[in-house]
Amino acid sequence: EVILIEEVVLAAIGLNFPIDAQNGVVIVDVGGGKTEASVISMGGVVIGKGIKTAGSEIDGTIMNYVKMKYGILIGPNSAEKVKIRVEEDNLVRGRDLETGLPKSVKLTRNEIREAASLELGKIVKLVKLTLDETPPELMEDILKKGIVMIGNGSRMKDLAEMIESETKICTVLADDPGMVVIKGCGGLIEEKD
Repeated sequence: EVILIEEVVLAAIGLNFPIDAQNGVVIVDVGGGKTEASVISMGGVVIGKGIKTAGSEIDGTIMNYVKMKYGILIGPNSAEKVKIRVEEDNLVRGRDLETGLPKSVKLTRNEIREAASLELGKIVKLVKLTLDETPPELMEDILKKGIVMIGNGSRMKDLAEMIESETKICTVLADDPGMVVIKGCGGLIEEKD
């Protein structure tokens, strides 16, 4: 027997939210290739929207920024490390496009934010659009519980801050955000009811 379940419903189970309750919760899943913003209530998705902008696109914009500004070619792994780190200055190593030799440069947090701002703005807009279409009776619960971010692409600290700043709703990153859906699968198998 095959049962299809929405990924965000599994995420709600993994976050230990009472999914069969009437109150609503907003889950923003920023993966590697897509971002989804969903409102969950009564064990299902009330509103769900998605875009193709996600972690990979943010990494790409950081790579392009370093290439254009400093003339250094860096790989996706380096870009992802820079994106996730929260230090003020991030040392990035890559290949100098002029000489072909290895070269390092320090990126400030503001530079990383500037590089990723367009893609982050798309994600913030998606969350605002989802909230705009949310039924008013669920908004009180959402204001109490806040917005929960899952998926490895959501590890960028600036993203949660931007969403909170724009929506005025407390936005938190789940513990171990990349494993939330998997924990939900495990919880569902253990508790079939």
